[in-house]
Amino acid sequence: MRVDVSEVIISKAIAIASSLVGTKEELGANRGKIVDLIEQDFKTKGVAWCVMFVWHCYNEASKAIGAGTIPLYFTASSQALYNHYKNEEFTFTDPMKLRTGDIAIWQNGTSWTGHAGLVTGYYSPMKFVFPTIEGNTSTDDKGSQDNGDGVYRKIRRAKPDSFTGSGFHLRGFIDIRKVLNG
Repeated sequence: MRVDVSEVIISKAIAIASSLVGTKEELGANRGKIVDLIEQDFKTKGVAWCVMFVWHCYNEASKAIGAGTIPLYFTASSQALYNHYKNEEFTFTDPMKLRTGDIAIWQNGTSWTGHAGLVTGYYSPMKFVFPTIEGNTSTDDKGSQDNGDGVYRKIRRAKPDSFTGSGFHLRGFIDIRKVLNG
């Protein structure tokens, strides 16, 4: 039986993300012992780190199995990440196609700012939701969704109208299997 390396990396990335749930920015906005470690590969401190969190989980998982640096596009911008993979045709907006390990991308209006999260389960069409683990977010839907204070498990909505709007909205998903199998 052949082992699919991408599935091993995805499983390890989710385990790493799970181990970081509860991490807080104890040194101030976008700063903390673990947050600084996550930002280290990007040679920065104190900036929005949601994409860096996802990249960190996948990169550590890839290194743990001896596969080297993850082939995930190296950027700290959720919109640059989405646009890069949209050009590669690795994105989608149908939540029924969502699989564990995919990357959810949100956008603030039409701006370059947004948010990213690691999908940890499947879409529930009866409730229009999917589970994630996200860095640089808040514990619930009331606080900042894209500049919070730590790593949390979230339940996110994905209805057809979720993909449009002038405010914070779901832009789409990145198919991580296509990224890993390139």
